[in-house]
Amino acid sequence: MQNLIGLTDIAYQPSTTSSGDFTLSTSLKCDYACIAIWNGALYKQTEIREDLERHFDILADYEITWSKTFYGENIERLYERPKREVPTDGWDRKIGPPPFRFFIVRDANPRYTWKRSVSGVIEPANEAVVAAKYRYRDLFPAKYQVHSSNNIEEFLFQSTLILGPERLQAVLKGPILTHEVLHKDLEGAGGWDSWKQLFDVLNIGSKYLVLRNFEGLPHQLLDQDIDFLCDNYQRLASLCGIKQNSNIPYKGSMIVNGTELSVDIRFTGDKYFPAAWQETMLRRRQPRHGFYVPAPDDLFFSVLFHCKVQKLKVKSKYVTDLTALARDLRFDWFDGTDLADDFACGRILNGYMRARGFQYEAPLDRGVKQNMLVIDMLPLSSCRPGEARARTFREKLILAIRHPRKARDFLLKNVKTLAKKLTGL
Repeated sequence: MQNLIGLTDIAYQPSTTSSGDFTLSTSLKCDYACIAIWNGALYKQTEIREDLERHFDILADYEITWSKTFYGENIERLYERPKREVPTDGWDRKIGPPPFRFFIVRDANPRYTWKRSVSGVIEPANEAVVAAKYRYRDLFPAKYQVHSSNNIEEFLFQSTLILGPERLQAVLKGPILTHEVLHKDLEGAGGWDSWKQLFDVLNIGSKYLVLRNFEGLPHQLLDQDIDFLCDNYQRLASLCGIKQNSNIPYKGSMIVNGTELSVDIRFTGDKYFPAAWQETMLRRRQPRHGFYVPAPDDLFFSVLFHCKVQKLKVKSKYVTDLTALARDLRFDWFDGTDLADDFACGRILNGYMRARGFQYEAPLDRGVKQNMLVIDMLPLSSCRPGEARARTFREKLILAIRHPRKARDFLLKNVKTLAKKLTGL
């Protein structure tokens, strides 16, 4: 995990100056951008390069040719669109045929603000880079003949896909001033040779973690599928080259080591876990053998939540894993036998979620099972209609019947109410 820069190192901070500028909090004190001159603009490439030299430090200059086999797929991934079957019998009207010119530049004094892109996205953007892009586009009668990243996150995503992690990091460590010709597609085109190759790309371009069942990685995946958690599911899908399901884009498949495997992408706000919990897990993630996983305590509670809330039966593997984690974390209040008891696990999850201010909501993915015996014991969101109200006496009685161990507490707290109802019959 020796990357020079990655999304872990980046934060946007409001400036304290009266100008209202943004400051960039990164591991470096400057900003980077990539600029692509598509085929239709190559006749002015010298003019554009000279202008870049006047405004930025040029670190690298490439002429890149994509193969016809992966040309369409490359475009879809670069522009963060769901990967689909793209005809290879023609060229994209905007990008045109290969090759294209690709620059990496450095801005020593970046100024950021919120800008609206042509697609309507409003995001933090480097003002000088965006101004240069529009200046170059105005040179041509056809639209969008020049492309650039708008901010450091987009730069890392696009440049690592186009150049690869090793070449990109070499550029950032020391400028490559020569004009280099590359014949290569995006990283992972056609599949990944290894998990290490995939993780090296993800470590730069995505804030992610592997949720569970990662014991065999990065050598092999011991499970039938892999579950990621990230803050931007489409960016992760485009980085991985995932073939996304048309109606459920956060699910799909990809090829690693010649094997096609299923992928589930969980993301902040999808309610697979409470959003605040997801943000906490991503913020506290830890490196493990070249990829990111949850911190040990996050792993314990998220796996407990998964196997008791999102499943109706606990796999024997999780009994072993959670027992070992509890021992390592000194959780003397947990016993592996608790996993057979919905009431005991509901109490644990309720206590943990209340302490952290987490509230349960039904997940966006309707394929996720719901163990209502446990869910009924969890804190519910106060933001959804019908869930903020207190449970009725009848609902409490039914809950007590469904959880016999809760019946005693229920009777003690509601004996007077129950007596009035019985005498009123």
